[in-house]
This record gives sequence, C-alpha cells and structure tokens, in this order.
Amino acid sequence: IKICEAPSRHIAGVIESFLMKYFRDKTNWRRMVTNEVTPDFDLLREKKKAINLLSPELQRYILFDDDLIYKINYPVLEWPDKPLQVNFDKSPVVEAILKGVRGQYLIFNNQQVLNIRRFSGYRIEIIIDDV
Repeated sequence: IKICEAPSRHIAGVIESFLMKYFRDKTNWRRMVTNEVTPDFDLLREKKKAINLLSPELQRYILFDDDLIYKINYPVLEWPDKPLQVNFDKSPVVEAILKGVRGQYLIFNNQQVLNIRRFSGYRIEIIIDDV
C-alpha cells in the first residue's frame, strides 16, 4: 500500500525517518524465513494512522486516492527448520542451492539464509553449476 509519493529520494527519506518514530519494524527474521505466519493487520487503518501523524509540510505528498494493497508472493521450494545466517565476513564462500526468496532473504537448501540487503555494498560472484 502506498502512503506518499515524494519528488526525490531525499524527501522520501525524510518521510520514512519521520514515520519510523511511530512504526517500528518488529519482524523476527527467523519466523519470517521459516514461514511462521503472523496474523494480518488492517493496512488501510495503518495508512490512515500514518497520514494523521505526518507533519503539515509532509502531508502534501500523501496519496489519498491509492488504496491498492499489493501482495507479493515469493517462490519458496523448501523452508529451513533452524535457519543459520550467512555472513560473508566470516565465510566468504557459500556453496548451496537456492530454494526460495522471502523479502530480502535468500533461502538455501542447507538451512542457510542470506540477508542480501546487509551485504549490499559487497561484490559477489555467483557460479551456476548445471545439475
């Protein structure tokens, strides 16, 4: 669901920083990558709450007429039981088969999970081995 449309990345960051004071990311990464589903909450109610919290100078970027809810289904062939986080600083080589994607996480066949966003500044090489 969209709340605002900003003319620049800077303004988008200002809006995001402002709303972070009131909306915390409480997602438990282990529950997410093991597919422990949490109850849904009312996105439209949360959008209205966010709109009411915005300062007057940020309210001009509000999208009042866009209440579409987008649901993204990432393919996952196998969920880990006890996920282990990959850390390129400790283990620069990962040999595994990609089994799924959940948000910013790549899920592999050997219980390993990679938070790809955490390593966004890293240069990696992917070798695809035909099985």
